[in-house]
Amino acid sequence: MKISSLFIALVPFVPASLAASASTAVPSMWLAGDSTGATGGATGTSGWGPFFQQYIDESRVVFKGGARGGRSSRTFLSDGSWAAIIDNAHQGDLIAIQFGHNDESPLTDSTRSRGVIRGIGEEFQDTVNGVTKKPERVYSFGHYLRIMISAAQAKGALPVLLSKTVNKKWDNTTNDVSRGDEWSTWSSEVAAAAGVPFLDMRQISADYFQSLGEKGFEAVYPIDSTHFSPAGANANAKAVAEGFRCLELEPVAGALTNVAMPAKCHDSTLNKTPASPETVTIKPATPAATHVNGHHWTGGHHKTAKPTATHVNGHHSTGGHHKTAKPTATHVKGHHSTGGHHKTAKPTATHVKGHHPTGGHHKTAKPTATHVKGHHSTGGHHKTAKPTATHVKGHHSTGGHHKTAAPAKPTTTASLTEQVIALQKKIAAGEKLTGAESHLASQISKWSKASRAKKAAAAAKASTLPKNN
Repeated sequence: MKISSLFIALVPFVPASLAASASTAVPSMWLAGDSTGATGGATGTSGWGPFFQQYIDESRVVFKGGARGGRSSRTFLSDGSWAAIIDNAHQGDLIAIQFGHNDESPLTDSTRSRGVIRGIGEEFQDTVNGVTKKPERVYSFGHYLRIMISAAQAKGALPVLLSKTVNKKWDNTTNDVSRGDEWSTWSSEVAAAAGVPFLDMRQISADYFQSLGEKGFEAVYPIDSTHFSPAGANANAKAVAEGFRCLELEPVAGALTNVAMPAKCHDSTLNKTPASPETVTIKPATPAATHVNGHHWTGGHHKTAKPTATHVNGHHSTGGHHKTAKPTATHVKGHHSTGGHHKTAKPTATHVKGHHPTGGHHKTAKPTATHVKGHHSTGGHHKTAKPTATHVKGHHSTGGHHKTAAPAKPTTTASLTEQVIALQKKIAAGEKLTGAESHLASQISKWSKASRAKKAAAAAKASTLPKNN
């Protein structure tokens, strides 16, 4: 890809909201999803989107929809469907994201090529798309959800992940709707890790469908085990509205009409922190790292053969990595900041609710200092060849450091907009892009191309309309 063409793709993607003041317009609610949320067709089935409007006061929040039949999280991004939402979303809007039904399709076939790798890690598989006949790197379900979350946040919109709708499957043992599915579980885990809301409409709607009995439940699926009759679609729309009532999530909750709190809210939660740590194991073909409630973003990686870093409520930020053969650093409610890494083979310092203050150090050859609710005073630091660092609710303060490691400045994960700007700078400087950066550039190029094509089509259509004299 030429540098000039990439800049054309990148520039319109940088949100104007960064420079503009917040809009006073009525906020919108968008829906990125498949046919279970889209307007129905000739089969007599329907998604829940069109029915949702009866549960919301559109003088306060306008439901824009956006779901498209047949899409997976992967193809919703690649075919311009996501661009149609994100290019028109504004600060203060809400974007509901609901996938899972079509994501379990084959990775590549001659008709769809819409499947994704199961799970939420950063695994990928290089394929030849059966439809376009072009090479395509396919990522995990979680990877595509994270792209949408970051893009929504970069526009100042609120992303909300939804469970998928229930399939027609009755559990005769429990005499109930079969409620469990791993795609909804993965969506909830991605939401928890990103700190965004998760709305489990699947369980709320299942409560209603269970009350119909097995025959009544099966009747809301007129053609297959996925697509709903208008009555079933309406039940799903009401379940979504009740889920927003459970979340008390604005701007939608304040605009709801004809919706009471459901008997049970189930797992609809803001997911500020997960209930328990989730471990994502990466396959050997990709960067290997164990992350708990965190992630490696663009450029972040381990360079070692067997990294074993564990992160709880923390992360490695952009560019952060271990250079050692077998790093074993454990971080609890902490992180390595940009560029921070261990260069030593066997670091061993343990810090518990304490820290090294300015200039604190050990001058010994083999420090094994343990700090419990204490610290090294001014002037102390480790000068040895084998410092290690386990930090529990503690830190190295200003100037305090191990001299065997590069000093690190705390930072946060870069937003998508910041990544785009950094990408522009690297391209302008002629620097080589990492695999993750190349993927991001490719995604932005696709979104921007789809957006420009849509705008060009709209302009062409407008030019054919008769003009008023």
